[in-house]
Amino acid sequence: MHRLFDDENTELIRGTNSQLFEGFLKRYLPGAVVYRRAVAYFSSSVFDIAKGEFKEFFAKGGKMELVCSPTFSAADLESLFQSLYRTNPFPTNSSLPEAKKKLSGNQLLAWAVSTERLCIKIAVMENQSVYGIYHEKIGVLLYPNGKFLAVEGSANESGSAFRDNFERITIHRAFADRSYYAERIVTDFERLWGNDTPGVVVITLHEAFQRRLVHSRPIRSVGSFVQPKDPKMELDLPAEIIKLPSRLTLRSYQLDAIRSWFANDGKGVFSMATGSGKTITALATVEALFRKVGSPLVVIIVAPYLNLVEQWIEECEKFGLQPINCSGASQAWSRSADMALYLNQSKSRPILSLVTTNATFALEPFQRVLEKLNVRTILIADEVHNLGARNLSQKLPKKIVLRLGLSATPERWMDEDGTKLIEDYFGKVVFEYSLKDALSGHPSALCPYDYHPILVNLEDDEKEEYIEITRQLGRLMVAPQTENLSDAALALLLRRSRLIGCARQKMPAFRRAIQPFRNTRFNLVYCGDGRAEIESTSDSVAKTVAESSVIRQVDAVVAMLGNELKMNVAKYTSEVSKDERRMILRDFASGDKQVLVAIRCLDEGVDIPSVRRAFILASSTNPRQFIQRRGRVLRRADGKDRAEIFDFVVLPPLDELSPGSNEFNTLRNLVKREMSRVLEFADLATNGPQAKELLRPVLLKLKLMHI
Repeated sequence: MHRLFDDENTELIRGTNSQLFEGFLKRYLPGAVVYRRAVAYFSSSVFDIAKGEFKEFFAKGGKMELVCSPTFSAADLESLFQSLYRTNPFPTNSSLPEAKKKLSGNQLLAWAVSTERLCIKIAVMENQSVYGIYHEKIGVLLYPNGKFLAVEGSANESGSAFRDNFERITIHRAFADRSYYAERIVTDFERLWGNDTPGVVVITLHEAFQRRLVHSRPIRSVGSFVQPKDPKMELDLPAEIIKLPSRLTLRSYQLDAIRSWFANDGKGVFSMATGSGKTITALATVEALFRKVGSPLVVIIVAPYLNLVEQWIEECEKFGLQPINCSGASQAWSRSADMALYLNQSKSRPILSLVTTNATFALEPFQRVLEKLNVRTILIADEVHNLGARNLSQKLPKKIVLRLGLSATPERWMDEDGTKLIEDYFGKVVFEYSLKDALSGHPSALCPYDYHPILVNLEDDEKEEYIEITRQLGRLMVAPQTENLSDAALALLLRRSRLIGCARQKMPAFRRAIQPFRNTRFNLVYCGDGRAEIESTSDSVAKTVAESSVIRQVDAVVAMLGNELKMNVAKYTSEVSKDERRMILRDFASGDKQVLVAIRCLDEGVDIPSVRRAFILASSTNPRQFIQRRGRVLRRADGKDRAEIFDFVVLPPLDELSPGSNEFNTLRNLVKREMSRVLEFADLATNGPQAKELLRPVLLKLKLMHI
């Protein structure tokens, strides 16, 4: 029985035997466009008793927003999990299929969540030590004409509340006149939905699954509190789930990459410009794979460095995964990995992710883990070019058939055999997104930049050493592009690279270039050890070439910046501990450190989008190194609309050699690669024509205008 009281805009409904259903849902729901409800408990049984009303509501495009406690029936919890994380039979925003008109309440719940007609958020106590739950019950119905009504009372959103229980609700109608009570409930719900209510925390359903807050209850327990920690009431949730982060919208090129990988039967390489989102694209590929094939699934991610492993783990967690870090000593991770793998392969854990470094991947403990795999597995190789090294390529497991490689530059420099090993295992490049693509997109993925080549001459003794190295290389190399060079040739190339990288005239040129920026922040200086010049250079060969000049240059740059120019500078090298590096990057991002001076450890994977300008003192000819370094500068950041690159280019001693001689031809071929790098920088710069004009005299002398 229901009656009016106070005025015509306030209505009390009190009783049992479906009186709440007749007086509220049946009467007011079908014509609404939005139904907002905040209750202690929700059950899909409400769809069973008001199926016709909800179908009419949804058929007209209506959407429901629900806030409730994290307690559901086991059947509803399974439906919610399936709708969020498994293969979705309903396209987003699809209408209710004709063939599905006889859906049960539980099936209607799955359809509504899958198609985003029903959005659920979970309310938990802000102080989790308090024995209590979110228990109020309010609601709002919005209509096409802008009118609304609000409801409060004792009823949960369940079949029992609207049909069987003895409940009461008060309806505040705001159809004709303003209603203080209705407007107050609207405000209360909006604050609740926005997580702006003191004493309670409201999170997405996805986050509640991630944090393992949701749990099940006995079928008849609606309206009675069950302590979540009761083990009999816990849903056996998997340790990992995977879903696109709620705020992530994949760009069109990322979707193209995913489609290309599937079209190539789950093999291939994404060749994507540094900073264009390779990691996110790879994890979105895994999410699409899991929706397509279901469980069990194992995800193995291999990255070259520990800092990259940590970054992968952070990104994985945003997708709902809980990766096991398998880097370093096996005692720290082998027991966890073995147990998780057992649960996965016994189908108790739908998805398992393991992240490790290249070095650990190649060792026996991790190889034993690979041998145990007997379920569908995907191997993701970050900076996949590194796995072309023979000691690593021999460890790639043939039993894993789903393979995805990531790199801005998949081809190994001067190592054709290693490049072929990568292609043989991971497959061809199935998607390419160049720097030009990343700069020209709408919106562009990377930041536009100005390029300033700064020409530097060698001093007399440096010219003599340069020419002597060139002569020796001319005798050892049939052509500068020859693959599988001898150790002697590799050592000479390394010597040459370090000579160029540490040319003494670079220091005064660098001082003149950075002087105007002494009061700025977000400056990055690259010195170089030359090691990245040739990927196949062994440690034994590298040790034959002294690093003293490199060390002196790094220290000289730090001293100049700190002592002479009074800038707040930090040295970022492999000698700095991991914890110190974190602090340095944090201080740099906040602007406390004006300049970072680095050697090699920023080349791959370290994300420092705040960099505004880079000074490249090390001019490697290895495409990978300069592409990585350029990418460090071009990542987008708040307040950053342009970047600057100052590139210190050493001029070869052309006047000391006779044109047409063997030494001149060797030098010309070597410099051709260096000029190709410089011209590529200039081609995509906003000031490209001006930058190229500076290089014209050198190109003319070397007869390299064609490049």
